[in-house]
Amino acid sequence: MLRVRFSTLILMAVSFLGTTAATQAAFVKSYSYSDRLVYSGTYSRFTTAANAQNNTNATSNGTVAPRDLSTFFARGITNPGIGGPGELSYDSLIAAGGTGNYSQFSNQAFYQVPGGSPNPNRDPNNLVQIDDINGNSVTSHTGFFTNAALTQFRLMVSGQNAFADRNIPMNDPAFGDPDLARLAIGGLPTQASNPSNYGNWLDYNVDITFGGLNGTLNPTFGPGFYSSSGDPTSATGTFTGVFQRYGATPLGDDFFRVNLNVVLGNTYGFANRNNGVIDEFTLQQLGITNGYYISQFGGFQNAPAVVPVPPSVVMGAIGALTLLGLRRRLFMA
Repeated sequence: MLRVRFSTLILMAVSFLGTTAATQAAFVKSYSYSDRLVYSGTYSRFTTAANAQNNTNATSNGTVAPRDLSTFFARGITNPGIGGPGELSYDSLIAAGGTGNYSQFSNQAFYQVPGGSPNPNRDPNNLVQIDDINGNSVTSHTGFFTNAALTQFRLMVSGQNAFADRNIPMNDPAFGDPDLARLAIGGLPTQASNPSNYGNWLDYNVDITFGGLNGTLNPTFGPGFYSSSGDPTSATGTFTGVFQRYGATPLGDDFFRVNLNVVLGNTYGFANRNNGVIDEFTLQQLGITNGYYISQFGGFQNAPAVVPVPPSVVMGAIGALTLLGLRRRLFMA
């Protein structure tokens, strides 16, 4: 009996070490921002979450028309003072709650160019949106330059339960810090601001590779960290997710499985930019809050390996196992 208990404790300790390493490896310090993207794809509609997650018994299928896309994903970017015209602004992260974490995959339906009108491609029936202001829905985030020339950057983010409050579907920390999570597809007669489009992204996955960048060493976030300022010349990737839409039918919620392709696009914001120099700082000076931002990327080089477990954790676990072994010997003696 004692032998079984001791073996179990060993397995638990080893499992703890492995879990700690995996957890650390799941979040890699980086940022990726671009308004130069377009999404399009397909969807399937379901009556239950289980059917949506298993992709069985769909009640309908359809297409998601091409629409301008804005992405902003950041993890562990807590150092202020990295800004400047054309650089990622810490103000964005302060506005996001000051956590240094952000997860945004959003239709540009409400973007407005300097001195112009809002995006004419406003379409409430092709709206896909996640706006997680502190990144607490993210279960894995990695972003890194994939080649020695630092011209290519890959972003991979997974998350669960990015949800809007059923009663207060806007960002409001007083109500549990809900996320701005919306989906309006399938030709349903609803407006983009209609609360019936709010819900919960039960899971989502983003994988986008950008090309044509100009990465340079930027030790602001540690040795071996690189950054690139400027729009990519190529982009390709995917977005997949399962969405629970609140109260969409008389019987309650419905569920969607969404599969999108993400590519470089001549978006409305990009086409109407101010000679390519519109950035967050210029926009602030002009009093414009919704406009085109120059793409920004930052991260380490090459795919991140499993992060080693800190020595203190290793020694603590070894010490615990040693004590357990000593205790076992004393008991058996």
